[in-house]
Amino acid sequence: KTLIPITLALLTLLAGCEPEVTRVEVPTQAELLAKNSPKDEHVICSMCKGEKPIQTKESLDGVRQACPICIGRGFRDLKVPTDKTVCPDCKGMGLVVSASGQSANILGKTTCSRCIGSGLINKSLKN
Repeated sequence: KTLIPITLALLTLLAGCEPEVTRVEVPTQAELLAKNSPKDEHVICSMCKGEKPIQTKESLDGVRQACPICIGRGFRDLKVPTDKTVCPDCKGMGLVVSASGQSANILGKTTCSRCIGSGLINKSLKN
């Protein structure tokens, strides 16, 4: 005797049943690339709120200076990879106001120690 392998689909056809078909959605290559590609993030400067020039608290004469964090730009554009998130300490700007600069008429800045100036941290380090 010779055994002939018979597939499940053939058995269901021989038995007069309709084969059950399960559809599986498979993402296209473009969809996979879009899902895993960096996202563009437009970050508004948290110090000047996008206003660019700011007035220091100590300045009584109303002199305004360029924001030390965004250098008068008002924002920063970031590409955020899927495994990263915007740094909560510097809000994505990469710089923070330095304590020594707050007492002077001209504000100081320093590189954010949490993201080392990149504006991004690993998602696992967010909390």
